[in-house]
Amino acid sequence: MAVNLHNLVGSVVAERYRVQESVGSGTMGAVYRAEHIHMKKTVALKVLHPAHTRDPEVVERFQREAQAAANVEHPNICAATDFGRIDNNFYYLVMEFLEGRTLIDAIKSEEEFGPERCLHIAIQMLSALEKAHEMGVVHRDLKPENVILIEREGDRDFVKITDFGVAQVRLFKDAARLTQAGVVYGSPLYMSPQQAGGKEIDHRADLYSVGVMLYELLTGKLPFYAKSLMVVLNMHIADPPPPFAVSNPAADIPREIEFVVMKLLAKEPQDRYQSAASVRRDLERIRDDIRQPARSVERAAPALDEDRGRRVTTGVVLVFAALCVIWGVVVIGKAATTPGEDPAPDGNNAKVMAFEGHTVVRTEDLRREFEARPDVAKALALLAADPESSIGAFGSIAVENPGNPHAHFLLGRSHFAAGNWPTAFDEYRRAIELAPQYAADSALQDDVISRLEEGNDEEAEAAELLIRQQLRDAANPRLAEVAEHHNVRRIRKRALRILKETQQFDTLPEWNRHTIQLRHAVGCEENLESVKKIAELGDPRALGALRRFSALPKTGCGAGDQEDCYDCLRYDLRIAIEKLEAPPI
Repeated sequence: MAVNLHNLVGSVVAERYRVQESVGSGTMGAVYRAEHIHMKKTVALKVLHPAHTRDPEVVERFQREAQAAANVEHPNICAATDFGRIDNNFYYLVMEFLEGRTLIDAIKSEEEFGPERCLHIAIQMLSALEKAHEMGVVHRDLKPENVILIEREGDRDFVKITDFGVAQVRLFKDAARLTQAGVVYGSPLYMSPQQAGGKEIDHRADLYSVGVMLYELLTGKLPFYAKSLMVVLNMHIADPPPPFAVSNPAADIPREIEFVVMKLLAKEPQDRYQSAASVRRDLERIRDDIRQPARSVERAAPALDEDRGRRVTTGVVLVFAALCVIWGVVVIGKAATTPGEDPAPDGNNAKVMAFEGHTVVRTEDLRREFEARPDVAKALALLAADPESSIGAFGSIAVENPGNPHAHFLLGRSHFAAGNWPTAFDEYRRAIELAPQYAADSALQDDVISRLEEGNDEEAEAAELLIRQQLRDAANPRLAEVAEHHNVRRIRKRALRILKETQQFDTLPEWNRHTIQLRHAVGCEENLESVKKIAELGDPRALGALRRFSALPKTGCGAGDQEDCYDCLRYDLRIAIEKLEAPPI
């Protein structure tokens, strides 16, 4: 039976997998539900887009995922059972079909994550990593999207780790080394400082990612967050994670757990835990203490117990339904609304929410009905797989719907994805004219800020004009991030100049104004003034800026490179940090 590469539903792949329905699609490929026609077993069929079969590195990574998932046998890892190529046209990978929800879906649904539940999830992840690392496999892209929670024997939080597509795999002596220094792989919000800097990594990068996820589950916030890619990467490299009491003062989290998480988030690999097994054992001990309070003794830091036996989770493999969120996948369909919310009254009116004094568009609510239209859904699939082709599709939709802001926004996204940023900016302007709430859309702002960060003056000037004329104060938080955290001084100065020339700098929170000034200060006197003002305010949100400054080296200024450039304010820095770290009275 011939295989239709554009629609595999109904086809039989490799004479044994009958494709039943599409689960999701993305830039790299598509995922289908299929049935093994002889064994009558439901499986997930992951297919690489034919366009990528000519790229040896992409094919190698696809095969690498198959090798990792097939050889690392562990109940908490989504298993691969088959891999192959059909008619020299496309590669396929057969995996478990999981029926469950991703950890990111659980987080977005605002499920409650108490300490014991967080430990239960983390211990399973670490058990899986323990096995993978023993086999020479480093995942390198651990994030909530790649952690699936399924139900097994009454446990609704049975963990399955998926997507080893960018893993380091050293299962075989002749394995190609595709993961080289200087290239950034992984997800910025969860990657280690070494990944953020394009440096060599090892298994301890996975442990850092577990630390980020635990921090997020326990406090409800990420330790490092910004809408700008460069800002996030720089925060991982330079900024210390805020204490739990700063991120969530209301959370009652045992000190021992915070110690473990902060050790996982150490900047240098040698300062982290050195194995998944050692982290797992400490978390198991803390979990047991939580379950039996009478045995609990407050400890400043848990001692490692390298001799404790390894906990092995057993069970039967269930099914796989969430591959649609991995691999950069875009799921086509109607986005879910928050429980209790009503949909936007019409297609051109945005549902908005307040966030730190700014109006932020809930774009998933704003566009959900429009994107559910068959013609728009088809164009979105093209946008994920072939941005150039999606331009024509969205262009026709925009012509037919000239007053629809969503059509112009999506056309702008298509042009931007295809590299046509001037046309994209024109479409974004039209979308904002029709629906001013689009000025606060996070995807639109990502595109504009990315051009502002470019070394090309033409692109930066066009982005600045769009910010001044259309985005206006909606861009303030993003500009503040760039002004304080970007690792290129010229770009930091550009963002600060825009804020000041548009009279928006004075509208920022006072603590933020001073942390930005601290980053831009020149000379001891100016720096010292900023430090003292931050200390006077006493806002713990400024701790990151003070700690980053305090971590600057004490040598490298003056004769023999032994002089401390900032000796004049080390004392005041320490006092300011101690004041902001002190718990509220």
